[in-house]
Amino acid sequence: NRPGSGEAGERPHSPALHAKAALSVCAAGAGGKTSLIWALQKECVLQNRQVLVTTTTHMMLTGAMLEQEIAAGIPVIPEIREDGWIKCSAPDRKSLDALRLTRDVLLIEADGSRRLPMKAPAGHEPVIPPWAQIILVTCGLSALGRPLEQICHRHELLKKPPGRLADPGLMADTMKAFYLEPLSRQFPEALIVPVWNQADTPGLLEKAKKTAALCGWKFQLITQMDMGVRQNHSEKQQ
Repeated sequence: NRPGSGEAGERPHSPALHAKAALSVCAAGAGGKTSLIWALQKECVLQNRQVLVTTTTHMMLTGAMLEQEIAAGIPVIPEIREDGWIKCSAPDRKSLDALRLTRDVLLIEADGSRRLPMKAPAGHEPVIPPWAQIILVTCGLSALGRPLEQICHRHELLKKPPGRLADPGLMADTMKAFYLEPLSRQFPEALIVPVWNQADTPGLLEKAKKTAALCGWKFQLITQMDMGVRQNHSEKQQ
């Protein structure tokens, strides 16, 4: 069965395409993409894997990251800096394709969320290359109980009345309808995983479990702000 469809299946592998190319992992959604990317980068280093961080949209990187080839990106013009971080745009598609042959693992930030914990993507989002093998979709639990217009990027796409508060059911439905189901159709060979982030208290952890259960996807992750994975949540389909 196809991974990412909500059914059981093996992790995809295509020798013809990926035998000499990096494992390609994309992060989409909101509420923890960048933290997740850098947590995975550190784990790869600990495992002695050659890893590179990059983006298909925009990402804040440091000059040292670019110079040491820890990350790849093109500083935007005019330059935008924040406390030593430089806003970078994506390498062109040819360069991105070539980067796959330079590392064991390629970690790609593939979405933007204006630093909000929840997102409803537009039709052109997320920006995921066709050879992506794993797609992680984050959603921040700090959105719970707050008005959508305050916490959800492109909240108007949800077509909810003003003042509607985010709850586990709405977050689960948004994750499935706007990310998991469309991505599983577009990338049938990729492993697609929702990541419920910011489960920083026992109460939020319980709400994360409830949200994951309502989502019902086969394999899900619940994480904390420091992106230490505390639990994987599997739900069998009825």
